[in-house]
Amino acid sequence: MLLEKLNGTWKMREVDESQWQPAEIPGSVMSTLLANGLTNDPYWRDNEYEARELFRKDYEFQREFYVEDELYSKERIELVCHGLDTIAEVYINDKLLACTNNMHRTWRLECKSLLNHGNNIIRIVFRSPLEHIENYVAEEGKEITNVNTGSIKGNQYIRKAHSMFGWDWGAQIPDAGIWRDIELIGFSDARISDVEIIQHHDKGKVKLEIITKLEIIQDDKYVLEYEIVSPDGNKLSNDTRVNSRVTNYTIELPHPELWWPNGLGDQPLYDLTVNLVKSGCIDDSKTYTIGLR
Repeated sequence: MLLEKLNGTWKMREVDESQWQPAEIPGSVMSTLLANGLTNDPYWRDNEYEARELFRKDYEFQREFYVEDELYSKERIELVCHGLDTIAEVYINDKLLACTNNMHRTWRLECKSLLNHGNNIIRIVFRSPLEHIENYVAEEGKEITNVNTGSIKGNQYIRKAHSMFGWDWGAQIPDAGIWRDIELIGFSDARISDVEIIQHHDKGKVKLEIITKLEIIQDDKYVLEYEIVSPDGNKLSNDTRVNSRVTNYTIELPHPELWWPNGLGDQPLYDLTVNLVKSGCIDDSKTYTIGLR
Protein backbone atom coordinates (compact mmCIF):
# COMPACT_ATOMS: atom_id res chain seq x y z
CA MET A 1 0.00 0.00 0.00
CA LEU A 2 1.22 3.50 -0.84
CA LEU A 3 0.41 6.59 1.20
CA GLU A 4 0.87 10.20 0.14
CA LYS A 5 0.19 12.92 2.71
CA LEU A 6 -1.65 16.01 1.53
CA ASN A 7 -0.89 17.96 4.70
CA GLY A 8 1.19 21.10 4.48
CA THR A 9 0.67 24.43 2.75
CA TRP A 10 -2.69 24.96 1.07
CA LYS A 11 -4.45 28.23 0.29
CA MET A 12 -7.78 29.54 1.62
CA ARG A 13 -10.28 32.21 0.69
CA GLU A 14 -13.86 33.23 1.30
CA VAL A 15 -16.02 31.72 -1.45
CA ASP A 16 -16.47 34.14 -4.41
CA GLU A 17 -13.57 36.31 -3.24
CA SER A 18 -10.44 36.63 -5.39
CA GLN A 19 -7.69 36.85 -2.76
CA TRP A 20 -6.18 33.59 -1.49
CA GLN A 21 -4.27 33.29 1.79
CA PRO A 22 -1.65 30.62 2.66
CA ALA A 23 -3.06 28.01 5.03
CA GLU A 24 -1.31 25.28 6.98
CA ILE A 25 -3.15 21.95 7.07
CA PRO A 26 -4.21 20.48 9.44
CA GLY A 27 -5.76 23.82 10.21
CA SER A 28 -8.91 25.89 10.09
CA VAL A 29 -10.45 29.12 8.90
CA MET A 30 -9.69 30.81 12.21
CA SER A 31 -6.09 29.58 12.40
CA THR A 32 -5.52 30.82 8.83
CA LEU A 33 -7.06 34.23 9.45
CA LEU A 34 -5.02 34.66 12.63
CA ALA A 35 -1.78 33.54 10.96
CA ASN A 36 -2.29 36.10 8.19
CA GLY A 37 -3.28 38.93 10.54
CA LEU A 38 -6.81 39.15 9.15
CA THR A 39 -8.78 38.95 12.39
CA ASN A 40 -8.41 39.81 16.05
CA ASP A 41 -7.73 37.41 18.91
CA PRO A 42 -11.17 35.83 19.45
CA TYR A 43 -10.44 35.18 23.13
CA TRP A 44 -9.79 38.83 24.00
CA ARG A 45 -12.67 40.58 25.78
CA ASP A 46 -15.82 40.22 23.65
CA ASN A 47 -14.05 39.61 20.32
CA GLU A 48 -15.79 36.23 20.13
CA TYR A 49 -18.91 37.94 18.76
CA GLU A 50 -16.94 39.47 15.91
CA ALA A 51 -15.31 36.08 15.27
CA ARG A 52 -18.65 34.27 15.38
CA GLU A 53 -20.00 36.35 12.49
CA LEU A 54 -17.11 35.22 10.27
CA PHE A 55 -18.78 31.83 10.13
CA ARG A 56 -21.87 33.09 8.40
CA LYS A 57 -19.68 32.92 5.31
CA ASP A 58 -18.48 29.98 3.21
CA TYR A 59 -14.77 29.26 2.78
CA GLU A 60 -12.68 27.04 0.53
CA PHE A 61 -9.25 25.43 0.80
CA GLN A 62 -7.22 24.36 -2.23
CA ARG A 63 -3.87 22.85 -3.15
CA GLU A 64 -2.12 21.19 -6.08
CA PHE A 65 -0.58 17.73 -5.87
CA TYR A 66 1.19 15.33 -8.21
CA VAL A 67 0.29 11.67 -8.71
CA GLU A 68 3.37 9.61 -9.58
CA ASP A 69 3.39 6.46 -11.73
CA GLU A 70 3.61 4.10 -8.76
CA LEU A 71 0.50 5.47 -7.06
CA TYR A 72 -1.51 5.84 -10.27
CA SER A 73 -0.88 2.20 -11.16
CA LYS A 74 -2.73 0.96 -8.07
CA GLU A 75 -6.09 -0.71 -8.57
CA ARG A 76 -7.78 1.45 -5.94
CA ILE A 77 -6.92 4.97 -4.79
CA GLU A 78 -8.74 6.59 -1.89
CA LEU A 79 -8.74 10.10 -0.50
CA VAL A 80 -8.75 9.66 3.27
CA CYS A 81 -9.97 12.67 5.26
CA HIS A 82 -9.48 12.10 8.98
CA GLY A 83 -11.29 15.29 9.98
CA LEU A 84 -13.45 17.67 7.92
CA ASP A 85 -15.26 20.30 9.99
CA THR A 86 -18.11 20.05 9.01
CA ILE A 87 -20.51 20.76 6.11
CA ALA A 88 -18.15 20.27 3.19
CA GLU A 89 -17.95 19.55 -0.53
CA VAL A 90 -14.81 17.80 -1.80
CA TYR A 91 -13.72 18.43 -5.39
CA ILE A 92 -10.87 16.88 -7.37
CA ASN A 93 -10.02 18.63 -10.62
CA ASP A 94 -13.28 20.61 -10.30
CA LYS A 95 -15.41 17.46 -10.16
CA LEU A 96 -17.48 16.77 -7.05
CA LEU A 97 -16.19 13.73 -5.18
CA ALA A 98 -18.32 13.82 -2.02
CA CYS A 99 -20.37 15.90 0.40
CA THR A 100 -19.61 15.44 4.09
CA ASN A 101 -21.49 16.44 7.23
CA ASN A 102 -19.68 15.01 10.28
CA MET A 103 -16.44 16.30 11.83
CA HIS A 104 -16.13 13.34 14.19
CA ARG A 105 -15.44 10.59 11.63
CA THR A 106 -12.97 9.58 8.93
CA TRP A 107 -14.12 9.78 5.32
CA ARG A 108 -12.63 7.27 2.85
CA LEU A 109 -13.45 8.37 -0.69
CA GLU A 110 -12.58 6.29 -3.76
CA CYS A 111 -11.19 8.83 -6.21
CA LYS A 112 -9.09 7.19 -8.93
CA SER A 113 -11.62 7.98 -11.67
CA LEU A 114 -11.19 11.72 -10.99
CA LEU A 115 -7.38 11.75 -10.80
CA ASN A 116 -4.97 12.76 -13.51
CA HIS A 117 -1.70 10.93 -14.01
CA GLY A 118 0.42 13.91 -12.99
CA ASN A 119 -0.88 17.31 -11.84
CA ASN A 120 -4.12 17.54 -9.85
CA ILE A 121 -6.05 20.08 -7.80
CA ILE A 122 -8.06 19.34 -4.67
CA ARG A 123 -10.54 21.90 -3.36
CA ILE A 124 -12.73 21.60 -0.27
CA VAL A 125 -15.60 24.04 0.28
CA PHE A 126 -16.88 24.51 3.83
CA ARG A 127 -20.41 25.85 4.17
CA SER A 128 -21.48 28.10 7.03
CA PRO A 129 -22.35 26.08 10.15
CA LEU A 130 -24.49 28.97 11.39
CA GLU A 131 -26.55 29.06 8.22
CA HIS A 132 -26.92 25.29 8.42
CA ILE A 133 -28.38 25.18 11.91
CA GLU A 134 -30.57 28.25 11.36
CA ASN A 135 -32.11 26.76 8.21
CA TYR A 136 -32.34 23.18 9.46
CA VAL A 137 -35.86 21.75 9.45
CA ALA A 138 -36.19 19.13 12.18
CA GLU A 139 -38.33 16.03 11.79
CA GLU A 140 -41.74 16.26 13.38
CA GLY A 141 -41.47 15.38 17.04
CA LYS A 142 -37.69 15.83 17.06
CA GLU A 143 -37.54 19.59 17.41
CA ILE A 144 -35.05 20.87 19.99
CA THR A 145 -36.03 24.00 21.89
CA ASN A 146 -33.60 24.06 24.80
CA VAL A 147 -30.44 26.16 24.62
CA ASN A 148 -27.45 25.43 26.84
CA THR A 149 -26.10 28.34 28.85
CA GLY A 150 -23.94 30.55 26.64
CA SER A 151 -24.42 28.51 23.46
CA ILE A 152 -25.99 29.19 20.06
CA LYS A 153 -29.49 27.84 19.49
CA GLY A 154 -29.70 24.84 17.16
CA ASN A 155 -26.17 23.49 17.64
CA GLN A 156 -27.67 20.03 18.19
CA TYR A 157 -28.61 19.90 14.49
CA ILE A 158 -25.06 19.41 13.23
CA ARG A 159 -22.44 16.70 13.81
CA LYS A 160 -19.90 19.18 15.11
CA ALA A 161 -18.31 19.70 18.53
CA HIS A 162 -21.06 21.43 20.48
CA SER A 163 -18.62 23.40 22.62
CA MET A 164 -17.59 25.33 19.49
CA PHE A 165 -21.00 27.03 19.63
CA GLY A 166 -20.27 28.38 23.11
CA TRP A 167 -20.86 27.23 26.66
CA ASP A 168 -20.85 28.79 30.09
CA TRP A 169 -17.06 28.27 30.03
CA GLY A 170 -16.26 28.76 26.33
CA ALA A 171 -16.54 31.22 23.44
CA GLN A 172 -18.91 31.02 20.46
CA ILE A 173 -16.41 30.24 17.68
CA PRO A 174 -17.93 27.65 15.30
CA ASP A 175 -14.74 27.28 13.26
CA ALA A 176 -14.38 25.22 10.06
CA GLY A 177 -11.59 23.47 8.21
CA ILE A 178 -9.41 20.42 7.67
CA TRP A 179 -8.64 19.74 11.30
CA ARG A 180 -6.92 16.36 10.97
CA ASP A 181 -4.63 14.63 8.46
CA ILE A 182 -5.65 14.25 4.82
CA GLU A 183 -3.95 11.75 2.51
CA LEU A 184 -4.12 9.55 -0.57
CA ILE A 185 -3.69 5.80 -0.28
CA GLY A 186 -3.37 3.33 -3.12
CA PHE A 187 -3.46 -0.45 -3.11
CA SER A 188 -4.08 -3.31 -5.52
CA ASP A 189 -4.30 -6.38 -3.28
CA ALA A 190 -5.58 -5.76 0.25
CA ARG A 191 -5.30 -3.41 3.19
CA ILE A 192 -5.98 -3.46 6.93
CA SER A 193 -9.19 -1.51 7.45
CA ASP A 194 -9.44 -1.86 11.24
CA VAL A 195 -7.83 -3.52 14.26
CA GLU A 196 -9.75 -4.04 17.49
CA ILE A 197 -7.81 -5.03 20.62
CA ILE A 198 -9.69 -6.63 23.51
CA GLN A 199 -7.90 -7.41 26.79
CA HIS A 200 -8.77 -10.44 28.92
CA HIS A 201 -7.09 -10.30 32.34
CA ASP A 202 -6.43 -13.28 34.60
CA LYS A 203 -4.06 -13.94 37.47
CA GLY A 204 -0.51 -13.39 36.25
CA LYS A 205 -1.38 -13.12 32.56
CA VAL A 206 -3.24 -11.10 29.96
CA LYS A 207 -4.71 -12.41 26.72
CA LEU A 208 -4.92 -9.95 23.85
CA GLU A 209 -7.73 -10.76 21.45
CA ILE A 210 -6.82 -9.05 18.17
CA ILE A 211 -9.63 -8.70 15.63
CA THR A 212 -8.27 -7.61 12.25
CA LYS A 213 -10.59 -6.52 9.46
CA LEU A 214 -9.34 -6.49 5.89
CA GLU A 215 -10.45 -4.90 2.66
CA ILE A 216 -9.47 -7.38 -0.05
CA ILE A 217 -9.50 -6.53 -3.76
CA GLN A 218 -7.46 -9.47 -5.05
CA ASP A 219 -7.91 -12.85 -3.35
CA ASP A 220 -4.53 -14.41 -2.58
CA LYS A 221 -2.57 -16.14 0.17
CA TYR A 222 -2.19 -13.54 2.90
CA VAL A 223 -0.58 -13.84 6.31
CA LEU A 224 -1.09 -11.63 9.35
CA GLU A 225 2.05 -11.11 11.44
CA TYR A 226 1.83 -9.83 15.01
CA GLU A 227 4.72 -8.38 17.00
CA ILE A 228 4.44 -7.15 20.58
CA VAL A 229 7.29 -5.20 22.17
CA SER A 230 7.15 -5.03 25.97
CA PRO A 231 8.25 -1.96 27.98
CA ASP A 232 11.67 -3.56 28.56
CA GLY A 233 12.18 -4.20 24.83
CA ASN A 234 11.42 -7.93 24.70
CA LYS A 235 9.62 -9.05 21.55
CA LEU A 236 6.91 -11.64 21.06
CA SER A 237 5.99 -12.60 17.48
CA ASN A 238 3.21 -14.74 16.03
CA ASP A 239 1.50 -15.15 12.68
CA THR A 240 -1.60 -16.71 11.18
CA ARG A 241 -2.99 -17.33 7.72
CA VAL A 242 -5.87 -15.19 6.51
CA ASN A 243 -8.98 -17.23 5.76
CA SER A 244 -11.59 -14.47 5.75
CA ARG A 245 -11.97 -10.71 5.80
CA VAL A 246 -12.15 -10.79 9.60
CA THR A 247 -9.41 -12.60 11.52
CA ASN A 248 -9.62 -13.20 15.26
CA TYR A 249 -6.30 -14.09 16.91
CA THR A 250 -5.31 -14.30 20.58
CA ILE A 251 -1.85 -13.77 22.08
CA GLU A 252 -1.09 -14.52 25.73
CA LEU A 253 1.27 -12.25 27.65
CA PRO A 254 2.71 -13.90 30.77
CA HIS A 255 3.78 -11.70 33.70
CA PRO A 256 2.28 -8.53 32.22
CA GLU A 257 3.32 -5.08 33.37
CA LEU A 258 0.07 -3.34 34.21
CA TRP A 259 -0.73 0.31 33.56
CA TRP A 260 -1.72 2.32 36.65
CA PRO A 261 -3.33 5.77 37.02
CA ASN A 262 -1.06 8.63 38.04
CA GLY A 263 -0.09 8.34 41.69
CA LEU A 264 -0.98 4.66 41.98
CA GLY A 265 1.89 3.16 40.00
CA ASP A 266 3.79 3.23 36.71
CA GLN A 267 2.39 3.53 33.18
CA PRO A 268 4.30 0.90 31.16
CA LEU A 269 3.27 0.70 27.51
CA TYR A 270 3.38 -2.08 24.92
CA ASP A 271 3.78 -1.62 21.15
CA LEU A 272 1.66 -3.89 18.96
CA THR A 273 2.35 -4.11 15.22
CA VAL A 274 0.07 -5.95 12.80
CA ASN A 275 1.51 -6.64 9.33
CA LEU A 276 -0.44 -7.88 6.32
CA VAL A 277 1.99 -9.99 4.29
CA LYS A 278 1.77 -11.42 0.78
CA SER A 279 4.58 -13.50 -0.74
CA GLY A 280 6.98 -12.35 1.97
CA CYS A 281 6.30 -8.63 1.37
CA ILE A 282 4.38 -6.32 3.71
CA ASP A 283 1.30 -4.93 1.94
CA ASP A 284 0.04 -2.93 4.92
CA SER A 285 0.94 -2.34 8.55
CA LYS A 286 -0.66 -0.84 11.67
CA THR A 287 1.07 -0.03 14.96
CA TYR A 288 -0.61 0.69 18.29
CA THR A 289 0.72 1.68 21.70
CA ILE A 290 -1.38 0.27 24.53
CA GLY A 291 -1.43 -0.05 28.28
CA LEU A 292 -2.63 -3.25 29.94
CA ARG A 293 -5.46 -2.48 32.30
